[in-house]
Amino acid sequence: MPIDVVKVRMQMQGADGTRQFNGLLDAGLKTAQKEGIGALWKGLPPALVRQVKQQLIKHELIVPGTVSGVLISSLASGLLCALTTSPLDVVKSRVMGQPVGANGHGLLYSGMVDCFVKSVRNEGILSLYKGFLPNWGRLGPRGVICFVTMEMLNKWFP
Repeated sequence: MPIDVVKVRMQMQGADGTRQFNGLLDAGLKTAQKEGIGALWKGLPPALVRQVKQQLIKHELIVPGTVSGVLISSLASGLLCALTTSPLDVVKSRVMGQPVGANGHGLLYSGMVDCFVKSVRNEGILSLYKGFLPNWGRLGPRGVICFVTMEMLNKWFP
């Protein structure tokens, strides 16, 4: 997913006459620095919904085009999205919320990787899933609303 975000950022540069990035790596690094590492996973819920929905249809667990099918696939993809993004969200929040010294550097972590390692070492792997239920509670309903609306619009305006 990060490569999709970087690709879109690269494609959009120059539309306003400016050039922000010098290649894919530079675009990824600058995006992460400016907006946080989680920005590289923008658009993950819609991509997961499509994949989850295809698998549920393939295994005949949902009927395509039904509200219940969209509801189930949206909630399932919200769960997968929360499972994959929660660790990044926790680490980003910890790095951004840490106290800062007089030199402007964080007092607890030197960066994202340091925070990840220290969190797992000191609190265990489950520390990366603090706030998981509110995260899923945010992603699940949003996907349901978005994709039920989209399915209905596709049905009404083919």
